[in-house]
Amino acid sequence: MPGKRPPPAFIVADLPAMRAVFAASEASGRKLRAESPPGFAGFAGAGFWQAALAEAAAAHPAARVEAVLDCGEEAGLALAAIRAGVPAIRLRARTAARARLKDIARKAGVKFVEGRRPAACDLTVARDAARAATDYLSRSKGKATRPRRTGAR
Repeated sequence: MPGKRPPPAFIVADLPAMRAVFAASEASGRKLRAESPPGFAGFAGAGFWQAALAEAAAAHPAARVEAVLDCGEEAGLALAAIRAGVPAIRLRARTAARARLKDIARKAGVKFVEGRRPAACDLTVARDAARAATDYLSRSKGKATRPRRTGAR
């Protein structure tokens, strides 16, 4: 939809960061996006992503978070994520494979995210993900940033 700003985004690679994004959404009343690092499905897998989402959602039921699992260029990882019920995936595969998987995702009710990764706050470097997420929302207006030095490793 032209002119519509995407929700503020966060790069998430562990459960504390996922919880932080859900808590920030619930506290702010804003829709947020949690994006895994590129190719994360090949590292942690769809099962981990689903478990982290379920735990964070259970702890913060009023949160509105779109969580996108990046499958890199691996069509097999995307298919596994679709079968696992991951709500949204990103894939950078060949055009033919991408078109087939996009159709499979649509039929399974999984959002297939395309295009450039959004500007995001990288929580993978945050010492305190909850504080970094809250600070990012309060000062950035959705622009990409890394956590301030006091919250970084």
